[in-house]
Amino acid sequence: MVTEDRPDQAILKTAEARHADLIVMGTHGRSGWSRIMLGSVAERVLRETNRPVLTVGFKDGISGPSSLSLKKIICPVNYSNVSQKALGHAAAMAERFNAELTVIHAIESPSDPQEDAKEMDRLCAWIPHDLRPTCNFREVIRKGNAAEEILDLAASTDADLIVLGAQHKRFWDSTVIGTTTMNVIRHAPCPVFTVVQKI
Repeated sequence: MVTEDRPDQAILKTAEARHADLIVMGTHGRSGWSRIMLGSVAERVLRETNRPVLTVGFKDGISGPSSLSLKKIICPVNYSNVSQKALGHAAAMAERFNAELTVIHAIESPSDPQEDAKEMDRLCAWIPHDLRPTCNFREVIRKGNAAEEILDLAASTDADLIVLGAQHKRFWDSTVIGTTTMNVIRHAPCPVFTVVQKI
């Protein structure tokens, strides 16, 4: 399909008209000045859509399509409703592809070892019991900047996919997506499936 419009608007209008279940986009993962000057079509689409978006980053040295392998899926959570929704998508994909699903919660504020144990209990209790039989779950608690910890886990485990939830938040006359989400999408070593929710 060829249309004349701003790229982000063309994608959004087409997804709406076709009742798309998923928007799949490539991204260069630019950051800093080049991203500010050139903008990011993927980020503008994420800010405006309420449909899941799969972003696939550009990697040097890879030509042509890569083989599909979903053996390791990471799902960062922050105990929000949209995280619960993202976890449902992640578990369904893990079940379908017989993949291991790692659920990560990052603690950004300082905590002591006793609190860490409580956080692990909280994370395990937060995962719905009916999802557990569907796939192989692993829970991880990390300390530090959420985006950095998610990216480090994805790289160190050679993850095939990150599934995360993101909320649209009003900022004057437009919406924004959280910094953690955008940093993960820009720098992820694997595709990112973003489940978006407007609030």
